[in-house]
Amino acid sequence: MVSNGKVYCLIGQEPDHCQGAGNLVCLDAKGQEVWSYGKIHRSMSTVAIAEGLLFAVDYAGFVYCLDAATGQELWIHDTMGATWASPLVVDGRVYVGNEDGYLTVIPASKEYAKKQVIELELSSPVYSSMIVANGALYLGTHTHLY
Repeated sequence: MVSNGKVYCLIGQEPDHCQGAGNLVCLDAKGQEVWSYGKIHRSMSTVAIAEGLLFAVDYAGFVYCLDAATGQELWIHDTMGATWASPLVVDGRVYVGNEDGYLTVIPASKEYAKKQVIELELSSPVYSSMIVANGALYLGTHTHLY
């Protein structure tokens, strides 16, 4: 992901290796490290950035909110299921699907608002990233397109 002249990269391995160490790195235009966040597990997704906030997910199912400029951790949410797809930020919310068939919707803010987190049970696992087009959210599960 490129934003404000910086490159954000999640590092990880394929899911056959299960959970393990990962890294999230921010590089400047010259390829020099600006910051690194080593608390994240391996990931197969890209990050989402909105309003100066960076949202990342790892295979273990954790959603991380960091300050995009500094890499400072603001909060972490556990979706309780392996996550393959990238997060999506739309209309002030972060959308994350997981392997257990849940869609988690979290307010995209600096403050963690656990009471405002919504978890929707879907019919099957979510392996692909979501998109928005023409005012509609499209979500594919293993068996359905919503």
